[in-house]
Order: sequence, then structure tokens, then C-alpha cells
Amino acid sequence: MTANSMPTNLTVPCFTNGGPLQIWVGTGTVTAGVAVMELLGWTRNGVEISENVIQVPLTSDLSGGNEGTPADFQYLGEVHSVVAELGQYSQTVLAKLARRVNASVTSRTKGLLIGCAAGQFRMVLLGVNFIRNYTKVYVTDPINMAPIGTAVTFPRVGFTCLEDPANTDSSPWNTTYTAGSAGNTGGIT
Repeated sequence: MTANSMPTNLTVPCFTNGGPLQIWVGTGTVTAGVAVMELLGWTRNGVEISENVIQVPLTSDLSGGNEGTPADFQYLGEVHSVVAELGQYSQTVLAKLARRVNASVTSRTKGLLIGCAAGQFRMVLLGVNFIRNYTKVYVTDPINMAPIGTAVTFPRVGFTCLEDPANTDSSPWNTTYTAGSAGNTGGIT
């Protein structure tokens, strides 16, 4: 290749479409410590995912000490925020999410440590070309039910997804799930 020539093996940039997106959450009956996955619904315009990296700047005398530029960064993990506006949804499953804890927690009292009580959720985002299985999920944001009245309600739900210590790469998600007998709509585990 000469200095002014273009490379010949370019990958053409293209649009990415995950397809219609289902949200499954672990809000069902708890058996042997595992909540049954239930279909929350279909998103209206997909989901918004913010992947927040937690890292600490490290300084040294070579980079100006504490007041200088970082010499390196220490990676400490990730927290993902997922916001979904629901088009078609189950009011029953949404009401279970509004409790902010899964069915294994029978008494929701002030001061409850949700993770220590195993009250967090599992959530699977499932599209034609998109799969994310979040295994440690909390509903920490307000559930916005708007509009209420004669117009159709499109709830917005915000989820905070923390790392699962079982994931070896410090990621809060993986792509592991099992579809039920009727495909993606027949239930998942």
C-alpha cells in the first residue's frame, strides 16, 4: 500500500438493529433459591444501556504526583444502567418489580440489605440479534407511569445492574439463557 492509497479490506459501516426486544425478569415463584423468569413485556423503542466503568486514576512522581496527570488507571469493574420504555407489558409483573425485591423476600422493611437478602432480580434482554443476561439487577430508579388517563400508558423502568461475582471478566452480563419449548415466547430459564 502506498502512502496515499486506501486499504482494500474495509468493513462497511452499517446500522445495527437488535430487533424487537423482550424483557424477562426473575419475579416469579422462588424454587431452590431461584426465581422463575416472567415476561415483563416488549420495549417501545428498545432500551438505553449506559455502561459505567469504575476506575481509579493512579499518579506517580513521573506524571506530576497527586496534582499531575494520571500515569495509569486501575479498573475496578462496571455498573450498567438499563432504561426501558414498555410498549406492551404485563401489569402483574410490573407490580412485582415495583416492590423493588424479588419473591424470596417476604418482608420488605426499611434498612433491608437487598443483595444480602438475595432480593435482587435476574433480567434477560432478548432480541433477534441481541442478548444480555444480567444476573444481579436492582430496580433503583422511579418507575414512571405516564400518561395516566385516556391515552395509552408507556411505563419507563430503570434498572441498575451490578457485577455477578461468578462472571470471571468482571462484566455484569453474559449471553447465557435457555429458551422454552415455544421459542423465545415460551419462557426462558
